[in-house]
Amino acid sequence: MTPGSRPYFTFEPPGYQLHLWRDGTLVTHTATFGDWQHLWFTPAHLGDSSIAGVTATPANDGVPNLVKYAFNLNPLRTTGSQGNPSLPVPTVSGSNLTLTFNATQTDVNYSAEASTDLFDWSDDGVTLQANGTLKTASHAIPTSGAIYLRIVITPIP
Repeated sequence: MTPGSRPYFTFEPPGYQLHLWRDGTLVTHTATFGDWQHLWFTPAHLGDSSIAGVTATPANDGVPNLVKYAFNLNPLRTTGSQGNPSLPVPTVSGSNLTLTFNATQTDVNYSAEASTDLFDWSDDGVTLQANGTLKTASHAIPTSGAIYLRIVITPIP
């Protein structure tokens, strides 16, 4: 079917763009977390927050659905398994620890925090730069001790 006078619908991941052709006019809608849930989960699963909920981990890999949505991952497959990419991996760039990732979802906020002990987290000293949807979080590596970075995903109300 081609765009024309009849309704026409396409869905194009990643970035989850919904396209609707109506009377020859293209209407584009960036999909939401709810749209993503309907893509991956059955109606029975959608009614079960322990499977399709924001904090659920249906693949039992410890990665919540909201994080998998934010990084365009399949929630039913283990992160990093065949056919499902890994989460962002930290690298060293000069004297900084960095995390580079695609931030394609428009209904979540991507921020970054650092910690020296994995208990107390703060955005102090963290820079977050964007080049389109590609974001890089970085923090200076201390001369002694450790530094850890994490990406924080929060829904935009």
